[in-house]
Amino acid sequence: MKSIAIIGGGASGTLSLINLLKEKTSEQIHVHAIEKETEYGLGFAYSTDKDFHLLNVPAHNMSAFPDNKSDFTDWLNKNGYSYDVADFVPRKIYGRYLRDCLDKAIKNKSDDVTVTFINKEAVRIYNESSRTFIQFTDDEILETDKVILAFGNFKPSNLRLEDMNYISSKNYYQNPWMNDISERINKSSDVLILGTGLTMTDFVLTLMNNGHEGKIYAISRNGLLTMPSAPTKPYPSFYEEIKGVKAFYELLKSINRHIKIAQNTGMDWRSVIDCLRPHSSAIWIALPPDEKRKFMKRAGHLWAVARHRMPRACYDKLSDLRSKERFEILKGKILEIKQNDSSMSIKYGSKDSREINTLTIDSIINCTGTETDYEKIDSPLIKNLMMEGIIRKDELSLGLDATVDGRIIGKLGMATRNIFTLGPPLKGVLWETTAIPEIRQQAKAIARLVLNDES
Repeated sequence: MKSIAIIGGGASGTLSLINLLKEKTSEQIHVHAIEKETEYGLGFAYSTDKDFHLLNVPAHNMSAFPDNKSDFTDWLNKNGYSYDVADFVPRKIYGRYLRDCLDKAIKNKSDDVTVTFINKEAVRIYNESSRTFIQFTDDEILETDKVILAFGNFKPSNLRLEDMNYISSKNYYQNPWMNDISERINKSSDVLILGTGLTMTDFVLTLMNNGHEGKIYAISRNGLLTMPSAPTKPYPSFYEEIKGVKAFYELLKSINRHIKIAQNTGMDWRSVIDCLRPHSSAIWIALPPDEKRKFMKRAGHLWAVARHRMPRACYDKLSDLRSKERFEILKGKILEIKQNDSSMSIKYGSKDSREINTLTIDSIINCTGTETDYEKIDSPLIKNLMMEGIIRKDELSLGLDATVDGRIIGKLGMATRNIFTLGPPLKGVLWETTAIPEIRQQAKAIARLVLNDES
C-alpha cells in the first residue's frame, strides 16, 4: 500500500486530494488529509461567510477541473444559484462547491483508495531509510511514502521599524484574516490599513458592512489601487514574439507596444494582459534571476494591480467611499508608529517628496499580503523543515525552491524524492501560480506524479 499525506486543507490541498481520489491506480492508496484549523476544503479564502467577499475571477474560469471548464457554472445552475458565466460569485459559495466536489470524489472513489482526515498541526517531517515521518504537536507520528505541502497564505510580516512596540498594541492587528477583527474595532474610530491590494478591499467592505462611521485610510509605497475587471474581447496572442526573451525591458517594451495597438483599435488593455496568462510561467522561467529582480522592482507593483483585478462592484464601492471622503489612499512608506494613550501616531514619507507626513488613527490592520520569505514565516513546521535543510526558499524569496513540476529542492540543491508542493509556494518558480486556473492544473499533474513516482 502506498501512503500519501497532504498538509493543508485549502484550495491547493483540496484539489490535490480530489485528483488523487479520481486517478486510476493499480495499487492500494491511503491518503492522509491534514489540516490544523479550518474545515477541510475551505482555507481562509473560502471560509468567509460574507456575501460581498467575491471571487476575483469570473465563474466561467473557476471550475475545479482543467478538463471540464463548465463544471462550476453547471454546479451553480444545478444548485439553484442564478449567476451568469461572467459573474463574480461570493467566495462562500465557491467554498461549498469545493466541498461538494470533494464529497463526490470520496463517494465515487475506488475501493482501493482510503482517506483519513487529521485535524492536527504537523510540526516536523523527517526521513529514515526510505520512509518519511510526520510529527504532530501531540508527538504522534505518522509514517508515509509521499508528502504534498499544500501551503496557502501566511499572515503578513510586521513592518520593521526602529520602534517595534506597536506590535504589542491591542489596536494593531497583524492577521487580517481573523474573523472577528471588524467586530473589535469601534465603529467611530479612524482606521489605517497597511496595503492597498485585494485583502485591503475585503477589509474595507467588511468594515462598511458592519456600519463603520470613522475614516478609513489605506497606505502603500506606490499608492495604487487594484484595477477593476471589465468585459474584454480576445487579443491575438503574441507569445511567439516574446518567447524566450531574457531581458525585462525588451519584454516590457513589447507588452506596451501591444497595449497601444489594442487601444488604437478600440480594445481594452486588459485583453493584452489576459492573452499572456497561459504563457506567464514560461515567460517567467525564461528570464534570468537578475532580470526577474528588475521586473519585481520596476514593474511588479504595476503587474499586480493590472493582472489581479477586483470585481467592478467592489471597485465602485471603494470609489463611492473615496468620493464621500470616507476612504482615502495614501502613498508612502511608514517611518514610525507610536502608541499613545488611546490612539496611534503615524509618520510616513514618499520618495516623490522629502516631506514627512503625520496621521493620528485608532487602529491599524496589516493587509500587506501573505509573507513569502520562508525564513520569516512563524510556523513550527516550516522552521523545522528549514533548519533540517529539507526545504529552502527560492532565490527571490517568493516561495520555496522546487522543480517546475513541484518537487521540493532542499538545502543541498537536490530535488527530494518524496516531498512535493503546488500553488503559492511555487511563485518564485512559476510566478503565475496562486489562482484556481493554475492550481487546478498543478493539482492534477502532482496527483499523477505522486501516484506514479517509484523513487
